[in-house]
Amino acid sequence: MHTALEDMGYEALTLGPADLKLQVDYLFSTMSNAGDLPYVSANVIFYDTPDIGSPARFRVIELNGVKIGVTGVLGSKFASKIFPEGDNSANDLLRIDDPVASLKPIVATLKEQGCDILFLLSQASKSETESILKSIPDFDLCLSGGGPEDPNGLTETVGKTVVMEAGRKGKYAGVLGYFPDEEKKFRFELVDLNKDRFQRTQAMEEHMAFYQDLLREQNIVESEPAVPHPSGYTFVGSEKCGTCHTKAYAKWKSTKHSHATETLIKGEENYSETEWISRINDPECLACHAVGWNPQEVFRFEGGFVNMEDTPHLTGQGCENCHGPGSHHTEMEAIFTETRQSTPEIIAAREGIKVNLVTAEKQVCNKCHDFENSPKFNFVKYWDKVIHRGKD
Repeated sequence: MHTALEDMGYEALTLGPADLKLQVDYLFSTMSNAGDLPYVSANVIFYDTPDIGSPARFRVIELNGVKIGVTGVLGSKFASKIFPEGDNSANDLLRIDDPVASLKPIVATLKEQGCDILFLLSQASKSETESILKSIPDFDLCLSGGGPEDPNGLTETVGKTVVMEAGRKGKYAGVLGYFPDEEKKFRFELVDLNKDRFQRTQAMEEHMAFYQDLLREQNIVESEPAVPHPSGYTFVGSEKCGTCHTKAYAKWKSTKHSHATETLIKGEENYSETEWISRINDPECLACHAVGWNPQEVFRFEGGFVNMEDTPHLTGQGCENCHGPGSHHTEMEAIFTETRQSTPEIIAAREGIKVNLVTAEKQVCNKCHDFENSPKFNFVKYWDKVIHRGKD
């Protein structure tokens, strides 16, 4: 990962929640500021040692005679994603200090060093970024990572600070122009990194292969704690659903949904851009290509798909991703088969798995068929390919 960023010419980066979910020992050993890839953060501390050098507290970059002081910060809300219990004080590997208190002495140092521009890289929610900038109004520029996935490319101003967003997941690059002699000193443009304008390169393919190997070696899918499903129920697999819903199951088997996990291993049937690199160990891919994951927040529910060997019954974009875990429903149907009595609990279990078309369109399908993964998604057109209704 760090060599890919070096290849792209990054001068300074800050650490976000996704980065810090990797092991600190790995981050420190591969992202040392002794090399060409400086990570900067005012409040992320490794090994309880603020001046260890990685991440650095700040960096001063000089371009065409302009000194730019750069630092970064991780907001409290984002920090809570790394420490779910809300307490990082006992962690001697990773500590996250108060953002504002950490930034104040750094700003003073950057001013002492005669920086012309103070630049903050903020991994924080929009509201917290604004709060930080109001508390420390010295920054000229702020690049925020806490906004929408697909920003509009417009800047905002907090005090004198120009705030920019480049979105998330590497879909856009922000281009900033500096015109010191003009009234409007900064101009910002967002560039869509679409595949029609920017082609794949062999170097990046090699980095992707390395990254997927890293996910496999660190066993990220299993090592990340799973979360109980809000329903309290567990997953049984689409084949189990098919024992009663035979026609719906047969329809599902005929669709691409049933092969979703397989495509992570082999790629789409007609894929031919480059040699396919398996994504079967990548949580961001599994979240929409297997059963039992939250596709937007990218975490596994308890009992969700782990791997092809241990959870083969949970492959594919299956029934339970839309209708919810089936353990309670199948239990109630087994009781009905034995007693032939439609009790209130059995009726409730049946109603609980139903999803009407309005709900499907507004709240279910678009969790995976979002702008990033399915920009041409049209519910009516796609629904016609997978249409299925109720029990036989």
